[in-house]
Amino acid sequence: MTLVLSRPVLRALLAVISVTLLGTLWSVISGEPTIRLLCGLVCASLHASYLTTGTYLDTSNPLIANLPHPKHSTSYFANKRNVFNTVFVKRAWGWTSLVILANTFTTRRRLPVRLWRWGLATFVWLSFVAWFFGPSLRARLAAFSGAECIVQLPVSAENNTIQLVTIPAEYCIKMTRLSAKDHAGLIQDALTGNTGAGAGASAASVTLPEDWMGVPKLTRGHDVSGHVFLMSLSILAIVDNLVLGALAC
Repeated sequence: MTLVLSRPVLRALLAVISVTLLGTLWSVISGEPTIRLLCGLVCASLHASYLTTGTYLDTSNPLIANLPHPKHSTSYFANKRNVFNTVFVKRAWGWTSLVILANTFTTRRRLPVRLWRWGLATFVWLSFVAWFFGPSLRARLAAFSGAECIVQLPVSAENNTIQLVTIPAEYCIKMTRLSAKDHAGLIQDALTGNTGAGAGASAASVTLPEDWMGVPKLTRGHDVSGHVFLMSLSILAIVDNLVLGALAC
């Protein structure tokens, strides 16, 4: 079967692309780096102003990637536990599939085609976030674009700082869970020759507890937003299913 995009789907695609580009542009131009460039030495209160109005957050920085948003305590939408994130985003493909299947079996028009397209969309989603003949497409793209595989070590008791080491990318691509028992040599080698983000730990300054476990993550490469990808795919899949259901047999 060939895939032909109808006009409503093309319009939805254009809307999704436009909203994504506008949101990205606003996030960048309202961030501290751009404000600093525009203001120069005039903006003496730049940092305070940025904390109040800025939306840009460099999530490629492994030191802040997993931390709460700076405004999580004052803005409901900046808190990862808001209902829109926990229900409508985290479980987006679940409720998207329920909507599509309910509409498909209610109208039953062009049933095989609509089921085929839903199955294809599901495969695309799984390929991007979970598995594509091994690592996911998202992980492959990040690694291909130069991402570093970073693992966080226990906080140093001496200076209470976060310590990061760079390890081979294969551990991130395969989503290997590291442990002090099985990967002590790997961590030791990484500490000895580490030059990645957050470097500065020395072999003598880190002692891994016997029960320590860490999950390495890819950072600094081209990290495609899983949220944007999933929500875009959900919108296009729902619109496509509605259009096919409305067409005459």
